[in-house]
Amino acid sequence: ESLTTTLTALLLTTALVAQPSLEDKILPPAGMVSGQLDNGLSYMLMHNASPSDMVECRLIFRAGSVLEDSTNRGAAHFLEHMAFGGTRHFPGHKLVDCLESMGAQYGIGINAYTGYDRTIYMFTIPSEKQSYLDDALLIMKDWLTDMELSEDKVEAEKGIIIEELRGYDTGDAFYDLKIGIGRYSRGIPLGTENDIRKISSRTLKDFHDKWYTLSQATIVLVGDIDTAETEKLIRRRFGRLKKTESPEYQEYPNLYAKGVTYAEVCDILRRQMSLELMIPHQSIVSATLEEYLQANRMKLLVRALNHRLGKIGGMADVSNNWYLADKDHFCISASDSDKEAVAAKISRTIAELNHIASEGFFDAELEEVKADFLTSFRLPEWTLNSETICEDIEDSVLFDEWTVTDPEQFAYIREMLGKTTSEDLQSILQSLLGDAQESLLAACRTNSSSPRGFSSEEIHKLWMD
Repeated sequence: ESLTTTLTALLLTTALVAQPSLEDKILPPAGMVSGQLDNGLSYMLMHNASPSDMVECRLIFRAGSVLEDSTNRGAAHFLEHMAFGGTRHFPGHKLVDCLESMGAQYGIGINAYTGYDRTIYMFTIPSEKQSYLDDALLIMKDWLTDMELSEDKVEAEKGIIIEELRGYDTGDAFYDLKIGIGRYSRGIPLGTENDIRKISSRTLKDFHDKWYTLSQATIVLVGDIDTAETEKLIRRRFGRLKKTESPEYQEYPNLYAKGVTYAEVCDILRRQMSLELMIPHQSIVSATLEEYLQANRMKLLVRALNHRLGKIGGMADVSNNWYLADKDHFCISASDSDKEAVAAKISRTIAELNHIASEGFFDAELEEVKADFLTSFRLPEWTLNSETICEDIEDSVLFDEWTVTDPEQFAYIREMLGKTTSEDLQSILQSLLGDAQESLLAACRTNSSSPRGFSSEEIHKLWMD
């Protein structure tokens, strides 16, 4: 009777354990400790022994150049520079000297960057001494509350930033095309030389007070740490700070002009001509299992499309990647010896995409692609180095996005991917083709032997035909 009672209780307990569902939030990695102080400051901590005896430190602000206006262009990036020029507890060059005394190297183990939607400070320190972590947190506290922003220091930094601007290269000949027409198109985060020359100490103090608030900041520490003790240390160091917020903060979509937007460059070193059509569409932010499933079905669709196009031969390639803010670009790319050959590849590919959207994939074809996809779809190894883990955490801070690392949630997603139907993928493709009717970007590279590119009208006809 006792055994029967025990088995019954066990079965009842098992039945009560909730199975994963698509509505579930993605669980953070095992061992992650996160929280928020009453004053609004957030933190994420994780023990990781690769490499041993080291700690990756990040101070992430959800504040970048997209928050600037006509009075303070370039302020976000300028402020990043000033952070290393002195603070209350580390005046002058003592902040960098302090970190270098721990073994960090400026520009490698000590760095920062400013983007459109973020400013991130980062450095790597040994974990062998408690005093190192104490100093690291004091540096972060000073960045939050006590930067030295005197007019003399601001003027001295302008020349350095202007030189950086003169050597700056986006690395993309089609940057202006891809960046769209919204706030992101106003210029790179550095601003212009005129913007930099106009910045004053008051400009930077105002930007700091408005956007370097505790509600916009997250401390990230990953490495050879005791997370419980580190959490206590953070609460002691920052818990008494007065609550600060940024009530005017908002996220801005990346906008594109309606219709076809065309750009062309001539590259005399290229032997072939190429054309890339890009469909801007809404990114999938994976906060729930349903969103994570959809994001991976998008990857599955791309693989299935390339599988079909490869079998036919003489077609373009397709891809899909996050570009900026809330937009991905679904791309159709082709290269060949001349304009007519490129146009033929693109035209045939568009026709095939429309055919697939209407008729779908063959059963055997889809099963082959799914089997191949699932072979490489594995539970992430969180024995990664601490720097890589920090990069993943950045996505969670900025977008509330996680990779699925819980074994039960991962097994559930894997099962659902295996059940993906042609109709599931057709629905995604139909949506993409519909987005192309709204906005379509065309990037053409010509060469000396094929100097004549396309017009916007030709691209529109190519798509519609």
